Amino acid sequence: MSKRIFVIGLFFLIGLSSCEDILEVPDISVEKVILLAPADGVVLDKNLLSLSWQHMEEAHGYHIQVATPDFENPAQLVLDSVLEKDSLGYVPNHIDQNLADGMYTWRVNAFNSGFKTQFSTHSFQIIDEEETEAVNITSLQSTMTDKGTNAIQPHTTGADQ
Repeated sequence: MSKRIFVIGLFFLIGLSSCEDILEVPDISVEKVILLAPADGVVLDKNLLSLSWQHMEEAHGYHIQVATPDFENPAQLVLDSVLEKDSLGYVPNHIDQNLADGMYTWRVNAFNSGFKTQFSTHSFQIIDEEETEAVNITSLQSTMTDKGTNAIQPHTTGADQ
């Protein structure tokens, strides 16, 4: 009888240790979500964009927020969404969003059943195409002036002088 109780107890202990392995959740709280696009400080001329970040292996989902102009002094929280693992185990690592012209800050954190990461944050600006062209031309002119474009002089011979 005591042998039977010992065997049952042994199986019970083995079963408990197996369940502990199954229930253990990886601590992702010290990890950081890497934001891919839009990059920090970028100026865009398209209103429909895809916010994308690098997939985190142990994440079961992501919390995505977009505010204008930023999260310290938000005029509006434009997007507040949670993307979670689907029935096939897929977790999206991007979301498409249509935004008006303006300044934006976006952030993402990852979570699983026991832990979450801190938010990773980037800022960007959307301006219309005409403003983008003006910014690009001003930037090009500034670059050309800095590099000394006036160093290109027509070649003259002694006979021309």
